[in-house]
Amino acid sequence: MRKILIGLFLIIDIILLGLSNNEFNTNKDNYVSNNIIASIEEESILNYKNIYYQDINFNYVSNSTSTILTNKQDILNLLYTTINNGYDEIEFSCSSEYLTCYDDLTSTINDGHILSIINNLVHPYNSAQSINLAYLNNDLKLSINKIYSNNEIEYIDNRINNISSQIITTNMTDRQKIKKVHDYLANNISYNRGYKSNTAYGALFYKEAICSGYSDVLALFLTKLNIPNYKVVTNNHVWNVLYIDNTWLHIDLTYDDPSNIYSTNTSNYNFFLISTNEIIKDKYDHNLDLRVYSELS
Repeated sequence: MRKILIGLFLIIDIILLGLSNNEFNTNKDNYVSNNIIASIEEESILNYKNIYYQDINFNYVSNSTSTILTNKQDILNLLYTTINNGYDEIEFSCSSEYLTCYDDLTSTINDGHILSIINNLVHPYNSAQSINLAYLNNDLKLSINKIYSNNEIEYIDNRINNISSQIITTNMTDRQKIKKVHDYLANNISYNRGYKSNTAYGALFYKEAICSGYSDVLALFLTKLNIPNYKVVTNNHVWNVLYIDNTWLHIDLTYDDPSNIYSTNTSNYNFFLISTNEIIKDKYDHNLDLRVYSELS
């Protein structure tokens, strides 16, 4: 690792990809820790996980068991694990044999698209609004500022439970439940940039959303239905994929919302439970990178 003068303390604020028009708080002095701080000096198994942890490994990133970086993939895995486990802070280090660790780490954390990919693979309540990277001599620390506050989570969960009790019955199949949720959200949210429209909170309580708001609220409903899911991002857009009938299928609620004047959709179901081959026919917003999302190819 590149040597840093003793006493020098450098904070780099990492702002996640602006797909969702977030109003980011990058002032570390205002950071308040609500969950867990993982302070680890040597290699360690990362045992603690909060209740929003998702036990999903991808070909692109996987849950890490070490806080010592030895290569570029370790950097990606540590970022994913830190956010997916729900940590507020984590300390880590570079292996003495990993000579390009500093440069690779700096390059990765300054790549907004990579951070956005990782951020959207986790439960929405664990997703990060900003990431602070601190350097002090040979130690490194990530601090996570989450998108959702504890109060917002409580309000959202209560609202989702209330809606679910009204539109879903126990005798429905999974596909019927998903369609009920899809239709309710498409008919009760308008595509618009408003207050917290990049989140499920804005979608549910102000009934306005952009693509990240649509995908977050749908992800929360799918998780409540115990359906494995995550969010896919491109340079322009974000939507949901879910695992049903032994395959990954796509739902783009933003495009299926009849209020979205930017969509050329001719039906409210053009992007409902469709295959990867079908969705990538749209070469603009749905041109996903199958090198990243290889499970979907």
